[in-house]
Amino acid sequence: MARECSICGTKLGGFSGAPVSYKDASRCMKCDDNLKLDPEVVAERQRVEELKNNADELAKGVATSTTDEIFGRKIIDHVGIARGGTVRAKNAISDIGAGIKNMVGGEVKAYTQLLADAREQAIHRMKVDAVLMGANAVVGVNFSTSMIDVGAAEIAAFGTAVIIAEEDSNE
Repeated sequence: MARECSICGTKLGGFSGAPVSYKDASRCMKCDDNLKLDPEVVAERQRVEELKNNADELAKGVATSTTDEIFGRKIIDHVGIARGGTVRAKNAISDIGAGIKNMVGGEVKAYTQLLADAREQAIHRMKVDAVLMGANAVVGVNFSTSMIDVGAAEIAAFGTAVIIAEEDSNE
């Protein structure tokens, strides 16, 4: 049975586990080091770690806009530049269909779907970046696409991470 850190629950020891504390075998080295720190620093580190663990879920609530505002909401603070990206490569099976489409014309649906999925992933990663900075919205969202190699492209989404006020019921 695998042992776990008594503080954070991380698996201890072995090839895939965290190093065990020299002082207390029930703790990992990271938690052992944290105990030496100021309690406020430890609490902040735990808050950041929890935020990282929940960032994917929290990103779903991040509002986005290509304009410099979120209509009906007031921007309280600008946090920084949020960015997210992915590199996608086409596959050989799609290339066969694309080659035929190039000869006869028409939409290459496999590539259209590939780029649509890449844009969605880039947006999601941008939202996660915004959450990790403490923002709840991203304004001025833009996309960038560039060819990395033959058959591979980078899709990037970026914008200004901001904090917007909660909805005002009077508006």
